[in-house]
Amino acid sequence: MRPEANKPKEAPSVDLSRRRLLNRIAGGCAAGLAGVALADKAAERVIELSLKNGRLEAKSNTVRVRRAERVELRFSTDRPIDLHLHGYDIETRASPGSPAALSFTASIPGRFPVSEHAQGKAHHHRAVLYVEVHP
Repeated sequence: MRPEANKPKEAPSVDLSRRRLLNRIAGGCAAGLAGVALADKAAERVIELSLKNGRLEAKSNTVRVRRAERVELRFSTDRPIDLHLHGYDIETRASPGSPAALSFTASIPGRFPVSEHAQGKAHHHRAVLYVEVHP
């Protein structure tokens, strides 16, 4: 047996500082992606709202959210009601025992009404709530 056969093989010559840099970049990317996933999870905001006779039961009729925040407005009600979030053009119908939600990403800054859409002779668009999207 030759003495060279017992020697451990040497790793290919790679600059250790370059290897460390690549490891840090890979680790940073993985951490960054995990941070994005956590940020997305944290950005989900559920707001419970209660309507009685078509009116919001709260001290304020304005909900403030941050731009890019994922928002879900959950409505419970004592009577059937059609709701429309203007500016985002989304609608839902809530009724007693069957709460409804308006889900959206707050991508457009401004102040937007959530209004009741009544049908028939009494067709109107009465604001129930305002959503303010801040930068």
